[in-house]
Amino acid sequence: MAVTRASRSGNLRQESGATSRSSRNSFRQETVAAAGGGFKAYWSIRRSGIHGGMKIMYPKNATTPPTIAIGAVIQISDGAVQSSGVSVVVRPEGGTETAGGGTVSYGGSSNVVYYAPTQADTNYTAFTVTAYKAGCIPVSQTIVTTASSTSGNVILAGVTHTSAVIPTVSTLTGHTAQTGDCYARLGAPAGASVSADVAAVKSDSAAILVDTGTDGVVLIEKERQSCESGQAQAGAVGSITLRAAAPTTNNLYVGQKITIYSGTGCGQTRGISNYNGSTKVATVARNWEVAPDANSYYRVEFDFGPKVDNALEVTVSTNNDKTGYALSATGADAIGTASTFTQAVVDGVWNEAIAGHLSAGSTGLALNSAGSAGDPWSTAVPGAYGAGSAGYILGNNLDAAISSRMATYTQPTGFLAATFPTGTIANTTNITAGTITTTTNLTTNNDKTGYALTSADHIVGADALLDRNMATGTDSGSPTVRTVRQSLRFLRNKWAISGTTLTVNKEDDTTASWTATVATDAAAIPVVGSDPA
Repeated sequence: MAVTRASRSGNLRQESGATSRSSRNSFRQETVAAAGGGFKAYWSIRRSGIHGGMKIMYPKNATTPPTIAIGAVIQISDGAVQSSGVSVVVRPEGGTETAGGGTVSYGGSSNVVYYAPTQADTNYTAFTVTAYKAGCIPVSQTIVTTASSTSGNVILAGVTHTSAVIPTVSTLTGHTAQTGDCYARLGAPAGASVSADVAAVKSDSAAILVDTGTDGVVLIEKERQSCESGQAQAGAVGSITLRAAAPTTNNLYVGQKITIYSGTGCGQTRGISNYNGSTKVATVARNWEVAPDANSYYRVEFDFGPKVDNALEVTVSTNNDKTGYALSATGADAIGTASTFTQAVVDGVWNEAIAGHLSAGSTGLALNSAGSAGDPWSTAVPGAYGAGSAGYILGNNLDAAISSRMATYTQPTGFLAATFPTGTIANTTNITAGTITTTTNLTTNNDKTGYALTSADHIVGADALLDRNMATGTDSGSPTVRTVRQSLRFLRNKWAISGTTLTVNKEDDTTASWTATVATDAAAIPVVGSDPA
């Protein structure tokens, strides 16, 4: 028997064969239209009235191919339908059988063998799948594929299609290729060609984007006070590469300012410390917060400030105004070792006008107050001195010349006789009357009343005071008593500042003599101590 019928894809298929009705199976030869004309044959099997032949419209090379129902595999000895141990081989058209790479399963109570092929199994015009097991009758299905059944592919018949959506056209035949300018649709070009006009529009659009950016029109005085500007070629955290047409003179822009006015790093201004005219690289004195790149637009601005070197530092030969300057700790230590500096400090202290140092509690105020009292020897006593004071006692008891008191001497009753060194007076035993005119060897005189020092004596006393070793003598022992010794210790002995506390040591440079609270300036680097040799 032969049958010719149309498939769903529009191809013609012819079937022929013989059927054995006494058998459970019937064998049939079928033919399908082959590419290029004619037919090709394959055998299929019918079992119990169920066609086990070609599957129509099976997708070719689909990512997830549909499962194929191959049929039941029957044991020859007892006719039992197998539900395990079945294997599948795949044979492409014109090829050889290979083990199927897909998945075998069984259909419920019928135990029909199902096969889920791989994508590679289906990438043929036709292929056969055969289920088999030792001692059993194998069963096969021949599959004819069609690209029109694959998801995303459309094959149109030679008729008019209205409102058809064609996602992808792989092969297009029968059309006329369009070349040259489309005058009928676009009109005659203004330039040499439509492509030339498009290129001109692109160039103009690029210039507009430079001027407007992405946020609309931005008015920038790009050329104001600038000697060089343009789009950077590149950039780094510490430099920017100017446009290729930038000047070739090295260090031409050293000391000038460069500003990124648009693009990457917009809004940053830096000083130029170096410029290489060959590479166009301008090195900045301080790194960028956002490194520029080829999308950065810059301008080199005129700067009429002081002349600077490559490190953007100003060199000053002489500066008469030292206001605001402070010595670093290192600088103070270095200067402190120079004898000339120490002498200058000492001279400066003694020659400083005291009028500017009269703050409450200061040494200047104490010295000024002592000096304003005048010469104590010129003060009249007892004057206004109160009872018990030295001035009161001296004024009331030393009320006559000493010479008037020594004109005569009467030994008081009960007093021991006065004894004088031999040869000093006529009477070496008792003084009853007379005048002492000359004293050759007066060992001790406890009463200095009426004595006065000469100018030469003043100088000797001052020199002795200034040269006095402060380690000798008696210390008041109180850190709050302001004495000359306490004052001079600050100039000569070791002192240190810790926090806001100044501690001045005694002559051993270890024991504290007195302390004071000092004001500090966090912005300065203060001198925090002195340890003289």
